Amino acid sequence: MSSAVTARDVESPSSAPPSPWLFGPARDLLVIANWLWVPLMLVVLLPASDRPEPWKFWQIYFLTTPHRWITLLLVFGDRKRFRSTPMRFLSVAALIIAGVMAVQLGTGALTCLLVLDYVWNAWHFASQHHGIDRVYRRRSPGIEPTWVPAVEKWAMRGFLLFAIVRIATATWSDPVWESQISQLDWPMLLIPIGLLVLRLRTPQTSGMGRWSYFLSVMLLYSTLLIAVHFRWLALAFTLTFASAWMHASEYLAIVTWASHDRVSRHGTEVGFLAIAVRQWALMLGSFLLILGMLGWWMDRTAPTEWLAINVVVAFMHYAYDGLIWRSRQTTTLTRNG
Repeated sequence: MSSAVTARDVESPSSAPPSPWLFGPARDLLVIANWLWVPLMLVVLLPASDRPEPWKFWQIYFLTTPHRWITLLLVFGDRKRFRSTPMRFLSVAALIIAGVMAVQLGTGALTCLLVLDYVWNAWHFASQHHGIDRVYRRRSPGIEPTWVPAVEKWAMRGFLLFAIVRIATATWSDPVWESQISQLDWPMLLIPIGLLVLRLRTPQTSGMGRWSYFLSVMLLYSTLLIAVHFRWLALAFTLTFASAWMHASEYLAIVTWASHDRVSRHGTEVGFLAIAVRQWALMLGSFLLILGMLGWWMDRTAPTEWLAINVVVAFMHYAYDGLIWRSRQTTTLTRNG
């Protein structure tokens, strides 16, 4: 989900204020705010031989990979959306496929594209977290000063982007560069504190759903940054996996919420998406299972080809999210938890 989850980021026109939750307290806390990262963090306190590792397998194959592929359904499975700008969607796909093929054939490797993937993915993470925070914001009735959204946008994205980049610097072999960039850690940690103070000064703009999500995200990435700073690498890498889990889980949850809302407004105009929504639990469960098993099998039988395919899908995921969630079409929130 990219910069703008704002396709649904609007006030409800009804007189009754919307629920502060998207699905309800329990589901929001579990699959969007993802507070399960806290007990996961405690895993690092166990002796290395006692640490449960299978969750990494499930996260990589059955969550992270499928959450990227499902974006293709939002584009090509939604007839109304695709027909609105077909050449734009097809051109993006063609450029990405051609670019990846050119690099693969020209160099025999995808190393440079994996660097681009990390940077683009870091921005994608930061943008998605901010976008979901704004979705929650629009479910609170309070009025905020006009300058607040822009400040929150760049402060939140900047902090999250820095924290994600710092994960990569933890593996640098040059201690001088690592030492220099680490001097920014403590000043950057002032950003979530400042955002917290800002929200405490305007409590009417944040319902319980927004508070739970904001605190979970900020605590996770603050703890991650502190772990990197002190080179507690076991904790840092555990929280890195936790952040990837949160990102994919919340994306699938938002896709679920937004797809139901879109079908409720447009009906059969959206094409296959309308059919999928009728049996969403079965469709999503089957999708995760099949793609997870396919990914596991391809990793063992054709790893190079599977990597190239996933780089293509990842870039399409980032690019399409930047298009479909930035739509300025006026919408009505229908999910009140």
